[in-house]
Amino acid sequence: VIFNSKFNSSDELIEDWKNGDVEGLKDFLKMVNWYETMDGRDTEECWKFFKDKISTGIDRFIPKIRRRKSNNHQWMTRQVKRIVRQNQRHYNIYQADRTRQNYDQYKKTEKACKKAVRSAKRRFEQNIAKNGNKRPFNSYIKSKTASRVNIGPLKVGNELISDNQGMATILNDTFSGVFTVEDLSNIPYCPPMSQLYSVTDAYFDPETIKRKILNLKTSSSSGPDKISSRFLQNHVDSLTVPLSIIFTKSLESGIVPQDWRDANVTPIFKKGAKNSPGNYRPVSLTSIPCKLMESVM
Repeated sequence: VIFNSKFNSSDELIEDWKNGDVEGLKDFLKMVNWYETMDGRDTEECWKFFKDKISTGIDRFIPKIRRRKSNNHQWMTRQVKRIVRQNQRHYNIYQADRTRQNYDQYKKTEKACKKAVRSAKRRFEQNIAKNGNKRPFNSYIKSKTASRVNIGPLKVGNELISDNQGMATILNDTFSGVFTVEDLSNIPYCPPMSQLYSVTDAYFDPETIKRKILNLKTSSSSGPDKISSRFLQNHVDSLTVPLSIIFTKSLESGIVPQDWRDANVTPIFKKGAKNSPGNYRPVSLTSIPCKLMESVM
């Protein structure tokens, strides 16, 4: 029973939050006078200033490391790793000197290793089955399947496209082609309705925004602005005021930042032929602060 615990490295650099100065970043964001610096700026300028300050703080206090992908199994624990290494040592000893004593010792540790692995798997599966979070459960089930659903190659006419940029262009054209172009010259008349309140009466107080941030799911993926729900929760005391200012300016001006109108689109295979672009559906990841403003309203 041999399990490798090696890592595959890549050229992608990511923030090393574990070894970063998180408290220094919090103090840096708290020192910003958001009311004074955002005074006189429009919505887009306030949003860009907000993002620049976050980016500057992260670059200053959080180091970057190369992304590593572990080959470890999800159920692997330190105790199991220790037994696996012990089994590997006895196996190497037996291979170097094939005596009966070395063989018996190797088989003894191999039996203990198999038992430890079975127990670790059983405990891990029981924990994710009892846990109400579907994300780790689905992730584990997906890791146990033999097949992997990849994108493409895509067929356009009689040509097969396999490079990433070419397939992205084809899927982009397919997804954008299904939208309906409305006839703006023939819009039905809607008579005004009497109402006591309007959307302009919404008030974005920092306490309400803080409560909404703390209720966000940390598993939610970030949009093009790369501001995650976990980052918002970890620095909630420093970010509620600038978000309140940006939300208010956006509502008063009727303009939202460009980042809020963009999305990271991921194609998900539905069924049928994998080389047909029409058999993929788009899943859009949009800005979490934008959805936060919608939730407050």
